[in-house]
Amino acid sequence: MAMGGSGDDPRRRSLSRRRLSGRAAVGCLQEQVSGSVVTILDAYGSLFFAAGPKLKESLSSADGAHCPVVVLRLRGRENLHTATIALIREYATELTAAGGRLYLAGVGPEMEDQLCRTGLLELLEPGAVVRATDEL
Repeated sequence: MAMGGSGDDPRRRSLSRRRLSGRAAVGCLQEQVSGSVVTILDAYGSLFFAAGPKLKESLSSADGAHCPVVVLRLRGRENLHTATIALIREYATELTAAGGRLYLAGVGPEMEDQLCRTGLLELLEPGAVVRATDEL
């Protein structure tokens, strides 16, 4: 998923890394996440209130998946709207129910504080929030 282009129109793209082969491929985001790949989602554009429904429809379902892993890249954002936090909470719960895990990458100090205040940091497992750095 990439949020961007004209307005907040989501583009369903992902970078998937196959767990066994270590190969990475950029392609169309599948309707469902798989336990055989790590799906990396870039969120471009606004993630405030009005973008929540578009973000939700862009996320792949974890229904029927076994141990799916999704990385949501949030680099460059200072904070998130309450509706977006609720959506991330819901998606993290869905992935956890399937034996999987959600990682939030590129999180700055302000956002990390916000995640702590809203209880989302506590919901995510230790190590699931990766701070933004100058290194790629």
